[in-house]
Amino acid sequence: MATRTSTPATGTVVPPLTAAVARCLLDLDHLAFLADGGSWDELRFPLGRGGRAWTYRVRRSGVMVDASPAGPGRVPWPALTAIAEAGLTPERAKRVRALARLGWEKPTPALLRRAGLDANARASDVRRVSRAVTREVVDAGIAECGGEQLDLFGGAA
Repeated sequence: MATRTSTPATGTVVPPLTAAVARCLLDLDHLAFLADGGSWDELRFPLGRGGRAWTYRVRRSGVMVDASPAGPGRVPWPALTAIAEAGLTPERAKRVRALARLGWEKPTPALLRRAGLDANARASDVRRVSRAVTREVVDAGIAECGGEQLDLFGGAA
């Protein structure tokens, strides 16, 4: 099978493999790091994320996907950068940074408020909201980059 290369640009359609890799690899800490002006070159991605259906290798040029629910191919870093940057509006970036800080700082009312949580939030609430906000940022980034490509039958290609 031919290798697909996925690179979304604003106003184009995001290929299913690119969307799948963004949803699989980007997490709250990555987004917070990028929101603080961090560089993609400094990010580290754990192997094995995504479960048994995924086999991928992180390379300088991007992510080489050998197996995924969206098929094999290569997703270059600029494609993931475009998605993350498009999804990280100033308001979302502020919330992402606050949620990430809750992973290593003692919760304060002000920090919980910046994260969009009430003062009685528990660790399980922080984890649940962190996952939801991460998905919101990635999905918003995909939408801003033109939306996810669909097949002729109405599902992801």
